[in-house]
Amino acid sequence: MGIDPLPSQLKLDEVSPVLKSRLWALIHAQIQKNIGNGGYLHEPMRRVARQYMIERANILIDEWENNGYTLVKKWKKNFAAEANFSEVLGFIEWFARALRDHDVSGLIANILIYERAAYRLEDGSIIPVASPEEGGRHRAGRATHQECRDGWSARSPYEILNAPDSRCLCRLG
Repeated sequence: MGIDPLPSQLKLDEVSPVLKSRLWALIHAQIQKNIGNGGYLHEPMRRVARQYMIERANILIDEWENNGYTLVKKWKKNFAAEANFSEVLGFIEWFARALRDHDVSGLIANILIYERAAYRLEDGSIIPVASPEEGGRHRAGRATHQECRDGWSARSPYEILNAPDSRCLCRLG
């Protein structure tokens, strides 16, 4: 009665609309910060977009248009309402590997945890987790995600990553 239910763990083969939106917001921000005059992409997004056109879109490179706004339209389809979990997470895994940016990978990992996805980003690969314990394994003196979440539950994944003393597993590094 007026109290929202606690969010539950998403199931395997499931991505929520909010998870899609948060992941897209991160990808969109990466594109936007690499758009220059005339809409041309700067490095490293230019390299990543070029790689996408060859590897995933099967576009002949001389037919590729180096334009950030065109790229937004093309990549946004991976996060549309009708996109299934494999389209969303397949693209995210590919993007993390292609970009090779630890901070962005850390943000992706945080979003997956924060939104209670049944998947984690580990060493550039999206992997399923069968239990909360598996999703928050203790490694090398870092706190488990549950320990982090207990202390950071009101924070966003971006704040967790940028926290000065965060030892959470969701902070890759």
